[in-house]
Amino acid sequence: MDLIKKNEFYAKLFYKFDTSLSKTLEQFRKQINVSITKVENRLDQCEKTLKVYMDKQKQVYNNDLNLAEILINKELRSKVIMSQWTNKFLSSSKDETLDPITFALCRFSLNICLCYHEVKPNYLLNINIHKQLLSYITILPSELVIGSSLMALVHISLYSELKSPIVISNVLPILLKIIIKHNNKIILAQCMKLCASLALEYSNKIAMSQSGCLHAMFDLILGTNHDVDHHIQYFAICAIVNTIYKNDTNRILSVELNGIKPLLTIMKTSSYENIIIQSINALANISYSNSYTSNQILLLGGGEVLVEILETCDILRQPLIVQAILSTFSNVCSSDVNQSHIGSIRGLVEVTIRICEHARLVLWFYHHYHLHHHHLSLYTNMNR
Repeated sequence: MDLIKKNEFYAKLFYKFDTSLSKTLEQFRKQINVSITKVENRLDQCEKTLKVYMDKQKQVYNNDLNLAEILINKELRSKVIMSQWTNKFLSSSKDETLDPITFALCRFSLNICLCYHEVKPNYLLNINIHKQLLSYITILPSELVIGSSLMALVHISLYSELKSPIVISNVLPILLKIIIKHNNKIILAQCMKLCASLALEYSNKIAMSQSGCLHAMFDLILGTNHDVDHHIQYFAICAIVNTIYKNDTNRILSVELNGIKPLLTIMKTSSYENIIIQSINALANISYSNSYTSNQILLLGGGEVLVEILETCDILRQPLIVQAILSTFSNVCSSDVNQSHIGSIRGLVEVTIRICEHARLVLWFYHHYHLHHHHLSLYTNMNR
């Protein structure tokens, strides 16, 4: 081997071989590098494409998961509410048995309560759902079905398009019969809620009084024939307020039914502010633009009761009571005789001056309170 390396011919041959091999390998390396670069570029492009695709898929999956979560939460909420409603009706019912049909009709009515706002009123009218609910109330004796069906009627009656059709379907005599027959407090409360809602429609006001429901409302204020709670009292007074609102015939009828006395009594004895406010609103509606009804309120001591409430209430923290009483006094001052009577009420001038001194704060508190409690106006219409 040493002899070959020392030979000049072989030395040049090896040199040429090494040189040619190096050039060949270098050219091959360049080709390989170019191919590798192309593959890397394609891989990078493929990776970007896959990343975009995966991001889109991830967004789709996230949207699906969010929708599924919303639907599941809504379903769980619906089940919780339905269970609470059903259990409440069951616990207050005197029914000793619960058959599958009764339970199914109850849940059907409660489903309407839960989802009525997702259905257009025209559709409810076309399928006569109000008549179907009335048939449940009249045919089936179960308190569970009666209570839930009344509750469903209350919810669909929130649509103004359904208030008149419900009354035309002869619901008021049915309600009067239920009020006379049943002692279930939840059922009575639902009856008063329905009356309050239906009375918001002007065309229903006369029917409300002619059917005897107005008389029943006054009876429920003090529980003349029933054991009532503050919920029944509150909704009964709300129904009275709405029934008398903008209806002079019902104003006079409320006096003939001796309805002023129970209103004054509940104002003096109740510890619930909402009941007191609505009772005062009822007096305001009774006395509006009618000297006869206004005088009857004063003759029964209504002015003294209102002044007593003004003297004992916190003007700054109970501005709604102050506003309602002042509106009532303003309505009562419809004749010279009434004005003289009001002016002679002991303590009225002093408390009025005190209100004027704090009027700015009272108005601020009322405005602040009203902004956060405007939804209560559904069952409250007052003539001022």
